[in-house]
Amino acid sequence: MQVISENPSTLVFSQGEHETARLVYKNRFSGKAAIHFPDGRICEVVLTDFWRSVSEIRENGKAILVFRRKWTGKTMIETADTGSRYTYFFRQKGFFTHRYVLYDKDDRELAVARSEFHWKGFRYSFSLHLSDSIRRRENHVILAVLLVYLTKRAMSQHQAAVVA
Repeated sequence: MQVISENPSTLVFSQGEHETARLVYKNRFSGKAAIHFPDGRICEVVLTDFWRSVSEIRENGKAILVFRRKWTGKTMIETADTGSRYTYFFRQKGFFTHRYVLYDKDDRELAVARSEFHWKGFRYSFSLHLSDSIRRRENHVILAVLLVYLTKRAMSQHQAAVVA
């Protein structure tokens, strides 16, 4: 799966020639975003607490994913479904390599995001590798979008720390 920055506030997700989703930020430096799907569905990324450590992805006002940033640097992601609940973890892997990984509770890599900076246009693109086990889940596109959202958030926090 490829992710290309269309402009500073829009990321386009594509699988081959087909667009699978769009991640649209409210403004350039905002944590609020919307996920647009080709079938017309829209999900919102909502920051739910003052410290921006707890967020939700909502569809029609109902939370479908909840993610919490821990002080250790990991982010814990839980599905809000009443049926089968899944727990995932997000963290940066490696020091010099920019790999951002989505793990399951058994510490297996489910998805990996790698960023690539393009000087022309001064933008990032991402390449995503999704495992077969995550592709079988019905919400795998939302998890891929969340992986890139969390990757961008982690990258901006790292850049802010370097500047300070």
